[in-house]
Amino acid sequence: MRPVAAHPEVVEASVAPAVGASPSPRATAAYWTVFASHFILDLYPFFLFALAASLQARLALPEGQIALVLAINPVISGVSQPLFAWLGDKYNTRAFGPLGIVAACLCLSMIGWAETLWQLIVLAVIGMAGVGVYHPISSAVAGRLGTEVMGKVKWARSGAGLGLSLFFTAGMLGGFAGPLIASRLNAAYGAKWLAVMIAPGLLMALVMWIMVRKVSHRTESPVKRRRAEEAAARAEAALHEVASDASRWFAVGLLFVSNACRFTVNTSLYYLYKLWGQAGWPAQPDVASARASDLIAATTLGMAATGLLFGSMTRAGREKWPIVLTGLIGVPVILAMPGVGYQWMLVLAFASSLSHFAAIPSAIGAAQRLLPHATGVVGAMLMGCGWVVSAGGLFLCKWLLDPEDGLGYGLEVGFWVVAGFSALAGLSALPLSSRLLRESVKVR
Repeated sequence: MRPVAAHPEVVEASVAPAVGASPSPRATAAYWTVFASHFILDLYPFFLFALAASLQARLALPEGQIALVLAINPVISGVSQPLFAWLGDKYNTRAFGPLGIVAACLCLSMIGWAETLWQLIVLAVIGMAGVGVYHPISSAVAGRLGTEVMGKVKWARSGAGLGLSLFFTAGMLGGFAGPLIASRLNAAYGAKWLAVMIAPGLLMALVMWIMVRKVSHRTESPVKRRRAEEAAARAEAALHEVASDASRWFAVGLLFVSNACRFTVNTSLYYLYKLWGQAGWPAQPDVASARASDLIAATTLGMAATGLLFGSMTRAGREKWPIVLTGLIGVPVILAMPGVGYQWMLVLAFASSLSHFAAIPSAIGAAQRLLPHATGVVGAMLMGCGWVVSAGGLFLCKWLLDPEDGLGYGLEVGFWVVAGFSALAGLSALPLSSRLLRESVKVR
Protein backbone atom coordinates (compact mmCIF):
# COMPACT_ATOMS: atom_id res chain seq x y z
CA MET A 1 0.00 0.00 0.00
CA ARG A 2 1.21 3.46 -0.81
CA PRO A 3 -0.92 5.94 1.11
CA VAL A 4 -0.40 9.49 -0.02
CA ALA A 5 0.47 12.38 2.22
CA ALA A 6 -1.59 15.56 2.21
CA HIS A 7 1.17 17.18 0.16
CA PRO A 8 3.15 14.21 -1.11
CA GLU A 9 5.43 16.18 -3.38
CA VAL A 10 7.53 17.00 -0.32
CA VAL A 11 7.75 13.31 0.47
CA GLU A 12 9.10 12.56 -2.99
CA ALA A 13 11.68 15.27 -2.48
CA SER A 14 12.94 13.65 0.70
CA VAL A 15 16.56 12.70 0.88
CA ALA A 16 17.17 8.96 0.90
CA PRO A 17 19.89 7.67 3.21
CA ALA A 18 23.12 6.46 1.75
CA VAL A 19 23.11 2.91 0.43
CA GLY A 20 23.86 0.49 3.24
CA ALA A 21 23.54 3.17 5.91
CA SER A 22 21.57 2.36 9.05
CA PRO A 23 19.00 4.85 10.32
CA SER A 24 20.12 6.99 13.22
CA PRO A 25 18.61 6.20 16.63
CA ARG A 26 17.10 9.68 16.79
CA ALA A 27 15.44 9.30 13.39
CA THR A 28 14.04 5.93 14.43
CA ALA A 29 12.71 7.33 17.71
CA ALA A 30 11.25 10.34 15.89
CA TYR A 31 9.46 8.15 13.35
CA TRP A 32 7.82 5.94 15.97
CA THR A 33 6.87 9.06 17.90
CA VAL A 34 5.00 10.33 14.84
CA PHE A 35 3.43 6.87 14.46
CA ALA A 36 2.22 6.97 18.08
CA SER A 37 1.00 10.54 17.70
CA HIS A 38 -1.32 9.54 14.86
CA PHE A 39 -2.82 6.79 17.00
CA ILE A 40 -3.43 9.26 19.84
CA LEU A 41 -4.72 12.04 17.58
CA ASP A 42 -7.26 9.84 15.81
CA LEU A 43 -8.82 8.77 19.09
CA TYR A 44 -10.52 12.15 19.38
CA PRO A 45 -12.46 12.76 16.11
CA PHE A 46 -14.68 9.73 16.82
CA PHE A 47 -15.85 10.93 20.23
CA LEU A 48 -18.67 12.98 18.69
CA PHE A 49 -20.04 10.14 16.59
CA ALA A 50 -19.60 7.64 19.41
CA LEU A 51 -21.56 9.72 21.95
CA ALA A 52 -24.04 11.29 19.52
CA ALA A 53 -27.09 9.46 20.88
CA SER A 54 -26.16 10.25 24.50
CA LEU A 55 -25.41 13.91 23.79
CA GLN A 56 -28.62 14.28 21.80
CA ALA A 57 -30.69 12.90 24.68
CA ARG A 58 -28.88 14.88 27.40
CA LEU A 59 -29.05 18.22 25.58
CA ALA A 60 -32.52 17.54 24.13
CA LEU A 61 -31.31 18.27 20.60
CA PRO A 62 -33.62 17.75 17.63
CA GLU A 63 -32.32 15.54 14.84
CA GLY A 64 -31.33 18.47 12.65
CA GLN A 65 -29.08 19.95 15.31
CA ILE A 66 -27.22 16.74 16.12
CA ALA A 67 -26.77 16.15 12.38
CA LEU A 68 -25.22 19.62 12.14
CA VAL A 69 -22.78 18.81 14.94
CA LEU A 70 -21.77 15.54 13.29
CA ALA A 71 -21.30 17.22 9.91
CA ILE A 72 -18.67 19.47 11.49
CA ASN A 73 -16.26 16.51 11.57
CA PRO A 74 -15.62 16.14 7.82
CA VAL A 75 -16.22 19.77 6.87
CA ILE A 76 -13.87 21.50 9.31
CA SER A 77 -11.17 18.85 9.03
CA GLY A 78 -11.34 18.91 5.23
CA VAL A 79 -11.33 22.70 4.89
CA SER A 80 -8.43 23.27 7.29
CA GLN A 81 -6.04 20.75 5.73
CA PRO A 82 -5.15 22.59 2.48
CA LEU A 83 -4.52 25.86 4.34
CA PHE A 84 -2.17 24.35 6.89
CA ALA A 85 -0.50 22.18 4.27
CA TRP A 86 0.42 25.41 2.46
CA LEU A 87 1.56 27.14 5.66
CA GLY A 88 3.63 24.13 6.69
CA ASP A 89 5.37 24.11 3.31
CA LYS A 90 5.90 27.86 3.28
CA TYR A 91 7.48 28.09 6.73
CA ASN A 92 8.87 24.53 6.97
CA THR A 93 7.48 24.29 10.49
CA ARG A 94 6.77 21.20 12.54
CA ALA A 95 4.69 23.04 15.16
CA PHE A 96 1.34 22.30 13.55
CA GLY A 97 1.52 18.61 14.48
CA PRO A 98 1.72 19.08 18.26
CA LEU A 99 -0.61 22.11 18.15
CA GLY A 100 -3.22 20.07 16.33
CA ILE A 101 -3.09 17.37 19.00
CA VAL A 102 -3.47 19.98 21.75
CA ALA A 103 -6.54 21.55 20.13
CA ALA A 104 -8.14 18.18 19.44
CA CYS A 105 -7.59 16.67 22.87
CA LEU A 106 -8.60 19.78 24.82
CA CYS A 107 -11.85 20.40 22.95
CA LEU A 108 -13.10 16.99 21.88
CA SER A 109 -12.45 15.50 25.33
CA MET A 110 -14.66 18.21 26.84
CA ILE A 111 -17.81 17.56 24.81
CA GLY A 112 -19.40 15.90 27.85
CA TRP A 113 -19.27 19.26 29.67
CA ALA A 114 -21.23 21.12 26.98
CA GLU A 115 -24.57 22.38 28.27
CA THR A 116 -25.89 23.99 25.09
CA LEU A 117 -25.83 23.34 21.37
CA TRP A 118 -23.47 26.28 20.75
CA GLN A 119 -20.99 25.14 23.35
CA LEU A 120 -20.93 21.74 21.65
CA ILE A 121 -20.46 23.35 18.23
CA VAL A 122 -17.55 25.53 19.42
CA LEU A 123 -15.80 22.53 20.96
CA ALA A 124 -16.38 20.50 17.78
CA VAL A 125 -15.16 23.24 15.44
CA ILE A 126 -11.92 23.95 17.33
CA GLY A 127 -11.25 20.28 17.99
CA MET A 128 -11.78 19.20 14.38
CA ALA A 129 -9.71 22.14 13.14
CA GLY A 130 -6.92 20.70 15.28
CA VAL A 131 -7.35 17.35 13.53
CA GLY A 132 -7.04 19.10 10.17
CA VAL A 133 -4.01 21.10 11.32
CA TYR A 134 -2.20 17.93 12.41
CA HIS A 135 -2.47 15.76 9.33
CA PRO A 136 -0.62 17.58 6.50
CA ILE A 137 2.62 18.27 8.36
CA SER A 138 2.63 14.97 10.26
CA SER A 139 2.07 12.83 7.16
CA ALA A 140 4.89 14.69 5.41
CA VAL A 141 7.23 14.16 8.38
CA ALA A 142 6.26 10.47 8.46
CA GLY A 143 7.23 10.14 4.81
CA ARG A 144 10.46 12.06 5.35
CA LEU A 145 11.50 9.91 8.32
CA GLY A 146 10.22 6.75 6.65
CA THR A 147 12.70 7.25 3.83
CA GLU A 148 15.53 6.80 6.31
CA VAL A 149 14.04 4.47 8.91
CA MET A 150 12.34 2.05 6.48
CA GLY A 151 14.84 2.40 3.67
CA LYS A 152 16.54 -0.95 4.42
CA VAL A 153 13.36 -3.04 4.59
CA LYS A 154 13.89 -5.42 1.68
CA TRP A 155 10.25 -6.07 0.77
CA ALA A 156 9.20 -2.41 0.82
CA ARG A 157 8.80 -0.66 -2.53
CA SER A 158 9.99 2.54 -0.89
CA GLY A 159 10.88 3.68 2.59
CA ALA A 160 8.51 6.63 2.36
CA GLY A 161 5.70 4.37 1.14
CA LEU A 162 6.12 1.91 4.01
CA GLY A 163 6.52 4.74 6.49
CA LEU A 164 3.27 6.32 5.34
CA SER A 165 1.45 2.96 5.28
CA LEU A 166 2.30 2.38 8.92
CA PHE A 167 1.49 6.01 9.77
CA PHE A 168 -2.03 5.77 8.33
CA THR A 169 -2.58 2.36 9.89
CA ALA A 170 -1.80 3.91 13.28
CA GLY A 171 -4.55 6.46 12.66
CA MET A 172 -7.06 3.75 11.79
CA LEU A 173 -6.17 1.88 14.97
CA GLY A 174 -6.83 5.10 16.86
CA GLY A 175 -10.18 5.28 15.10
CA PHE A 176 -10.88 1.75 16.31
CA ALA A 177 -10.00 2.50 19.94
CA GLY A 178 -11.51 6.01 20.18
CA PRO A 179 -15.22 5.12 20.03
CA LEU A 180 -14.72 2.17 22.39
CA ILE A 181 -13.01 4.40 24.96
CA ALA A 182 -15.68 7.09 24.67
CA SER A 183 -18.66 4.76 24.98
CA ARG A 184 -17.19 2.77 27.87
CA LEU A 185 -16.23 5.85 29.86
CA ASN A 186 -19.69 7.30 29.23
CA ALA A 187 -21.45 4.12 30.31
CA ALA A 188 -19.35 3.64 33.45
CA TYR A 189 -18.89 7.19 34.72
CA GLY A 190 -20.70 9.65 32.47
CA ALA A 191 -19.64 11.77 29.49
CA LYS A 192 -17.82 14.32 31.67
CA TRP A 193 -15.19 11.71 32.48
CA LEU A 194 -14.10 11.81 28.86
CA ALA A 195 -12.03 14.78 30.00
CA VAL A 196 -9.42 12.35 31.37
CA MET A 197 -8.40 11.83 27.74
CA ILE A 198 -6.87 15.31 27.74
CA ALA A 199 -3.84 13.93 29.60
CA PRO A 200 -2.55 11.46 26.95
CA GLY A 201 -3.07 14.07 24.24
CA LEU A 202 -1.06 16.76 26.00
CA LEU A 203 1.70 14.31 26.86
CA MET A 204 1.85 13.09 23.24
CA ALA A 205 1.99 16.65 21.95
CA LEU A 206 4.94 17.45 24.22
CA VAL A 207 6.86 14.31 23.26
CA MET A 208 6.16 14.90 19.56
CA TRP A 209 7.44 18.48 19.74
CA ILE A 210 10.64 17.36 21.47
CA MET A 211 11.28 14.60 18.95
CA VAL A 212 10.37 16.22 15.62
CA ARG A 213 10.97 19.93 16.04
CA LYS A 214 14.34 19.65 14.26
CA VAL A 215 13.15 17.29 11.52
CA SER A 216 12.60 19.02 8.21
CA HIS A 217 9.66 17.73 6.23
CA ARG A 218 11.30 18.79 2.97
CA THR A 219 14.81 18.64 1.68
CA GLU A 220 16.89 21.70 2.37
CA SER A 221 19.18 20.98 -0.57
CA PRO A 222 18.51 23.31 -3.53
CA VAL A 223 20.10 20.73 -5.84
CA LYS A 224 17.73 17.97 -4.74
CA ARG A 225 14.73 20.29 -4.88
CA ARG A 226 15.69 21.25 -8.42
CA ARG A 227 16.11 17.60 -9.39
CA ALA A 228 12.65 16.80 -8.01
CA GLU A 229 11.16 19.70 -9.97
CA GLU A 230 12.96 18.59 -13.13
CA ALA A 231 11.69 15.03 -12.69
CA ALA A 232 8.12 16.30 -12.37
CA ALA A 233 8.60 18.46 -15.48
CA ARG A 234 9.90 15.46 -17.47
CA ALA A 235 6.94 13.34 -16.37
CA GLU A 236 4.56 16.13 -17.34
CA ALA A 237 6.14 16.48 -20.78
CA ALA A 238 6.02 12.71 -21.35
CA LEU A 239 2.35 12.59 -20.37
CA HIS A 240 1.59 15.26 -23.01
CA GLU A 241 2.58 12.64 -25.58
CA VAL A 242 0.00 10.25 -24.16
CA ALA A 243 -3.01 12.46 -23.43
CA SER A 244 -4.09 16.10 -23.43
CA ASP A 245 -4.41 18.20 -20.31
CA ALA A 246 -8.19 18.09 -20.67
CA SER A 247 -8.34 14.29 -20.78
CA ARG A 248 -6.05 13.96 -17.77
CA TRP A 249 -8.06 16.47 -15.75
CA PHE A 250 -11.21 14.58 -16.79
CA ALA A 251 -9.70 11.38 -15.41
CA VAL A 252 -8.76 13.13 -12.17
CA GLY A 253 -12.31 14.50 -11.99
CA LEU A 254 -13.69 10.96 -12.23
CA LEU A 255 -11.38 9.85 -9.44
CA PHE A 256 -12.55 12.82 -7.34
CA VAL A 257 -16.20 11.83 -7.82
CA SER A 258 -15.38 8.24 -6.86
CA ASN A 259 -13.49 9.29 -3.75
CA ALA A 260 -16.15 11.82 -2.71
CA CYS A 261 -18.79 9.10 -2.96
CA ARG A 262 -16.68 6.78 -0.80
CA PHE A 263 -16.20 9.47 1.85
CA THR A 264 -19.97 10.07 1.71
CA VAL A 265 -20.61 6.38 2.36
CA ASN A 266 -18.24 6.48 5.34
CA THR A 267 -19.72 9.60 6.95
CA SER A 268 -23.32 8.57 6.28
CA LEU A 269 -22.81 5.11 7.74
CA TYR A 270 -21.52 6.59 10.98
CA TYR A 271 -24.71 8.67 11.19
CA LEU A 272 -26.91 5.68 10.35
CA TYR A 273 -25.19 3.66 13.07
CA LYS A 274 -26.44 6.23 15.57
CA LEU A 275 -30.00 5.96 14.25
CA TRP A 276 -29.76 2.16 14.20
CA GLY A 277 -28.71 2.15 17.85
CA GLN A 278 -31.52 4.54 18.82
CA ALA A 279 -34.07 2.38 16.97
CA GLY A 280 -32.92 -0.75 18.78
CA TRP A 281 -32.63 0.80 22.26
CA PRO A 282 -34.97 3.84 22.16
CA ALA A 283 -35.16 4.29 25.93
CA GLN A 284 -31.45 3.72 26.59
CA PRO A 285 -29.36 6.40 24.86
CA ASP A 286 -26.11 5.26 26.51
CA VAL A 287 -26.65 1.72 25.23
CA ALA A 288 -27.49 3.09 21.79
CA SER A 289 -24.23 5.07 21.85
CA ALA A 290 -22.30 1.97 22.91
CA ARG A 291 -23.72 -0.09 20.04
CA ALA A 292 -23.04 2.65 17.50
CA SER A 293 -19.50 3.00 18.88
CA ASP A 294 -18.90 -0.71 18.39
CA LEU A 295 -19.97 -0.43 14.75
CA ILE A 296 -17.71 2.58 14.17
CA ALA A 297 -14.82 0.67 15.72
CA ALA A 298 -15.50 -2.38 13.53
CA THR A 299 -15.61 -0.14 10.46
CA THR A 300 -12.30 1.58 11.18
CA LEU A 301 -10.63 -1.75 11.98
CA GLY A 302 -11.86 -2.95 8.60
CA MET A 303 -10.40 0.17 6.99
CA ALA A 304 -6.98 -0.72 8.37
CA ALA A 305 -7.18 -4.34 7.26
CA THR A 306 -8.72 -3.89 3.81
CA GLY A 307 -6.61 -0.84 3.04
CA LEU A 308 -3.37 -2.68 3.64
CA LEU A 309 -4.57 -5.78 1.78
CA PHE A 310 -5.90 -3.82 -1.19
CA GLY A 311 -2.79 -1.69 -1.42
CA SER A 312 -0.52 -4.72 -1.48
CA MET A 313 -2.56 -6.40 -4.23
CA THR A 314 -3.17 -3.46 -6.57
CA ARG A 315 -0.46 -2.69 -9.12
CA ALA A 316 0.22 0.89 -10.16
CA GLY A 317 -1.46 1.51 -13.49
CA ARG A 318 -4.05 -1.23 -12.89
CA GLU A 319 -6.31 0.68 -10.53
CA LYS A 320 -9.43 1.04 -12.70
CA TRP A 321 -11.20 -2.27 -12.16
CA PRO A 322 -10.35 -2.59 -8.45
CA ILE A 323 -11.82 0.90 -7.97
CA VAL A 324 -14.95 -0.08 -9.89
CA LEU A 325 -15.44 -3.45 -8.22
CA THR A 326 -14.90 -2.32 -4.62
CA GLY A 327 -17.69 0.24 -4.98
CA LEU A 328 -20.07 -2.35 -6.40
CA ILE A 329 -19.17 -5.00 -3.83
CA GLY A 330 -20.23 -2.62 -1.08
CA VAL A 331 -23.82 -2.43 -2.34
CA PRO A 332 -25.12 -5.82 -1.07
CA VAL A 333 -23.15 -5.44 2.16
CA ILE A 334 -24.81 -2.11 2.98
CA LEU A 335 -28.27 -3.23 1.81
CA ALA A 336 -28.11 -6.17 4.22
CA MET A 337 -27.45 -3.99 7.28
CA PRO A 338 -30.96 -2.97 8.41
CA GLY A 339 -32.21 -6.58 8.48
CA VAL A 340 -29.60 -8.17 10.76
CA GLY A 341 -28.88 -8.32 14.47
CA TYR A 342 -26.03 -6.80 16.42
CA GLN A 343 -23.44 -9.53 15.84
CA TRP A 344 -23.95 -9.69 12.08
CA MET A 345 -24.04 -5.89 11.98
CA LEU A 346 -20.48 -5.89 13.35
CA VAL A 347 -19.39 -8.22 10.55
CA LEU A 348 -21.07 -6.10 7.87
CA ALA A 349 -19.62 -2.89 9.31
CA PHE A 350 -16.14 -4.41 9.03
CA ALA A 351 -16.80 -5.62 5.47
CA SER A 352 -18.25 -2.28 4.35
CA SER A 353 -14.81 -0.69 4.60
CA LEU A 354 -13.78 -2.43 1.38
CA SER A 355 -16.21 -0.22 -0.53
CA HIS A 356 -15.57 3.13 1.14
CA PHE A 357 -11.87 3.12 1.97
CA ALA A 358 -9.70 0.41 0.40
CA ALA A 359 -9.39 2.07 -3.02
CA ILE A 360 -8.93 5.67 -1.86
CA PRO A 361 -5.10 5.71 -1.53
CA SER A 362 -4.69 4.01 -4.92
CA ALA A 363 -7.06 6.52 -6.52
CA ILE A 364 -5.06 9.42 -5.10
CA GLY A 365 -1.79 7.87 -6.26
CA ALA A 366 -3.20 7.43 -9.77
CA ALA A 367 -4.44 11.02 -9.87
CA GLN A 368 -1.05 12.35 -8.82
CA ARG A 369 0.67 10.38 -11.57
CA LEU A 370 -1.69 11.95 -14.09
CA LEU A 371 -0.88 15.48 -12.88
CA PRO A 372 2.72 15.33 -11.60
CA HIS A 373 3.02 19.14 -11.59
CA ALA A 374 0.08 19.52 -9.17
CA THR A 375 0.33 16.67 -6.68
CA GLY A 376 -0.43 18.91 -3.71
CA VAL A 377 -3.57 20.29 -5.35
CA VAL A 378 -4.66 16.80 -6.33
CA GLY A 379 -4.11 15.46 -2.80
CA ALA A 380 -6.10 18.33 -1.26
CA MET A 381 -8.89 17.91 -3.81
CA LEU A 382 -9.29 14.16 -3.54
CA MET A 383 -9.00 14.10 0.25
CA GLY A 384 -9.88 17.43 1.87
CA CYS A 385 -12.57 18.43 -0.64
CA GLY A 386 -13.87 14.87 -0.71
CA TRP A 387 -14.46 14.96 3.04
CA VAL A 388 -16.29 18.29 2.77
CA VAL A 389 -18.62 16.88 0.12
CA SER A 390 -19.34 13.85 2.31
CA ALA A 391 -21.28 15.98 4.80
CA GLY A 392 -24.01 16.26 2.17
CA GLY A 393 -24.79 12.56 2.49
CA LEU A 394 -25.33 12.92 6.22
CA PHE A 395 -27.84 15.76 5.71
CA LEU A 396 -29.55 13.82 2.92
CA CYS A 397 -30.08 10.84 5.21
CA LYS A 398 -31.33 13.13 7.96
CA TRP A 399 -33.85 14.77 5.60
CA LEU A 400 -35.11 11.42 4.31
CA LEU A 401 -35.48 9.79 7.73
CA ASP A 402 -36.39 12.56 10.21
CA PRO A 403 -40.14 12.28 10.95
CA GLU A 404 -40.32 15.78 12.46
CA ASP A 405 -38.40 17.86 9.93
CA GLY A 406 -38.04 15.58 6.94
CA LEU A 407 -39.80 12.89 4.94
CA GLY A 408 -39.92 10.34 7.74
CA TYR A 409 -39.00 7.24 5.77
CA GLY A 410 -37.84 4.08 7.52
CA LEU A 411 -34.23 3.48 8.45
CA GLU A 412 -33.79 1.03 5.59
CA VAL A 413 -34.19 3.89 3.10
CA GLY A 414 -31.05 5.49 4.53
CA PHE A 415 -29.07 2.33 3.89
CA TRP A 416 -30.50 2.14 0.34
CA VAL A 417 -29.28 5.67 -0.35
CA VAL A 418 -25.82 4.94 1.06
CA ALA A 419 -25.66 1.76 -1.04
CA GLY A 420 -26.44 3.97 -4.03
CA PHE A 421 -23.44 6.16 -3.26
CA SER A 422 -21.28 3.04 -3.03
CA ALA A 423 -22.50 1.95 -6.47
CA LEU A 424 -21.81 5.43 -7.86
CA ALA A 425 -18.28 5.28 -6.41
CA GLY A 426 -17.63 2.26 -8.59
CA LEU A 427 -19.60 3.24 -11.69
CA SER A 428 -18.06 6.73 -11.87
CA ALA A 429 -14.67 5.10 -12.54
CA LEU A 430 -15.92 3.14 -15.57
CA PRO A 431 -15.04 5.93 -18.07
CA LEU A 432 -11.41 5.93 -16.87
CA SER A 433 -8.92 5.09 -19.58
CA SER A 434 -6.99 1.96 -18.60
CA ARG A 435 -4.38 2.85 -21.20
CA LEU A 436 -3.84 6.29 -19.70
CA LEU A 437 -3.37 4.83 -16.23
CA ARG A 438 -0.84 2.30 -17.54
CA GLU A 439 1.07 4.91 -19.51
CA SER A 440 1.25 7.23 -16.50
CA VAL A 441 3.33 4.59 -14.73
CA LYS A 442 5.80 4.35 -17.62
CA VAL A 443 6.59 8.07 -17.69
CA ARG A 444 7.13 8.62 -13.95
